[in-house]
Amino acid sequence: MTYGTAAVANGAYFIGGSSNSGSGSYRALYKLKANGEQSGYNRPGVFDSSVLGGDTHIITKSELTSTNDGQYYIFSLDLNEGNEGLISLDEFRIYTGSSDPAPLPNTEADLDKLGILRFNMNETENNHILLQAGVSGSGQSDMYVFVPTASLENAADSDQVYLYSSFGGFKYEGEAQNSHVWASSSGDEEWSIPYDEQPQFVPPSAPTNVPEPSSLTLILGATASLLLHRKRP
Repeated sequence: MTYGTAAVANGAYFIGGSSNSGSGSYRALYKLKANGEQSGYNRPGVFDSSVLGGDTHIITKSELTSTNDGQYYIFSLDLNEGNEGLISLDEFRIYTGSSDPAPLPNTEADLDKLGILRFNMNETENNHILLQAGVSGSGQSDMYVFVPTASLENAADSDQVYLYSSFGGFKYEGEAQNSHVWASSSGDEEWSIPYDEQPQFVPPSAPTNVPEPSSLTLILGATASLLLHRKRP
């Protein structure tokens, strides 16, 4: 595995990286497939999300994989936007609940029905992780997210974990209202977690080039280019 440089949002590390994220190495949670803006979580048929064949979308806290010091849970993102594809990660949230609500929420406004919001990358300010895809290709991780385990410490081990994400909503100031430069244009965005049988992940080191709020800074990753854009509400 290769780590690149990183951005930080609400205590979580978003790090460019490279490793085989295919079947047998990682457990796929869900994929998003839509042009323009897209969003969903690890249940099929909600928002733009679906579940990869042969993988289960239901995961509990006890099944998450952590770094070898136990400080961070690990999530992997495989981008499939084609060569030079640009896309923004606009929301990354983790909810926990004892069981699925019925019906499952299908709008962002109803997500609290899933349970307790444990982590939100936009809790204190409006963040966007801007990614350049098309370097590693399908079946290779483009970015890892290291979420502090402390954020889920009050959840029961048996609680179900819901990972909500949205992509493609970032626009530069002054950009035309309907121009989605950082929107999805092809392929899928796939979230997964490593199996415990994989070599233990080393915890991330504190990055040295963390952008200040209201800045736009290029961060060159190992297999993807990442930018972190922060704008205070």
